[in-house]
Amino acid sequence: GVRFTPWNALSETRLPPAPASALWVAKDGSLWVGLMGGGVRRIFGSQIHAEDQPQGTLGSVTDLVEDHSGTVWAVSDGALFRVRGGRWESVPLLWNDRETVVQRLFVASKGGLWVATARGGVFQWIERNESFQRMAAGFTWDIHEDPHGAMWTTDIVTGFRRMGEPSPGPQPFAGSGYRLAHDHQGNLWIATLGEGLWRARVDAATATRTVERSLLRTGLSSDSVQSLLEDRDGACPAGGRLVVVEGRESPLTPIESVGFVVDVAPSESGVEAGTTNGLIGFSAPREEGSRTR
Repeated sequence: GVRFTPWNALSETRLPPAPASALWVAKDGSLWVGLMGGGVRRIFGSQIHAEDQPQGTLGSVTDLVEDHSGTVWAVSDGALFRVRGGRWESVPLLWNDRETVVQRLFVASKGGLWVATARGGVFQWIERNESFQRMAAGFTWDIHEDPHGAMWTTDIVTGFRRMGEPSPGPQPFAGSGYRLAHDHQGNLWIATLGEGLWRARVDAATATRTVERSLLRTGLSSDSVQSLLEDRDGACPAGGRLVVVEGRESPLTPIESVGFVVDVAPSESGVEAGTTNGLIGFSAPREEGSRTR
């Protein structure tokens, strides 16, 4: 019931021969594809038109988002860029008079842009001032918002934490947290580098956390998980080495032989996966009364 189709088999306009490393579906329905060493391509339908591409060049792109005003932002070689006037424009992010390394971008429910960095911590873009405000210190891999509006981050020491709370100290789930996402039930999913996929249930009143782990030895196809995405059916697919897995209440189900998956994004037909084998479309036939798996 599942199949992956390489992009170049679907379209006459080919993508550059480079790994797809970042994906974003914009409000206008276009798909933005970040490439390792190849910049960004903007796809409408099944075509890549030269006139739709912002002017200027980018290097290796690791993240893409669109904010509430329709501005597309990108992380390229650890630096921040945005599209303005049809061109890519560098947006310096300085801390202690030094440009910090940008790790991850996130657009909050109220439309604000948040930036996770390696040296400076977490910053929020203040649109009216065209400037950044520092919100938290410390090395930060990723940032995400929970259903209550609180921001959560991942790092290489505590694994994950709610932004602004003191360091929890030694805990059984401390480790190299990488990506994170909240599902529609309020569960927090954490992708780790070498320690599998975690699902955390957090009591909002007491901040008590119960963490379940899926590892290579318990059925996960890899202990290194690179990306997370909840689909329309409520599943939380995670991308890792040689695997795309579904995380539901049922056991994790691996989908193998698709390369190293570094990002995933929803599409009209299912999911687009950015892999070291290029951009791969994931779709499944849907019959009346059936669910896509």
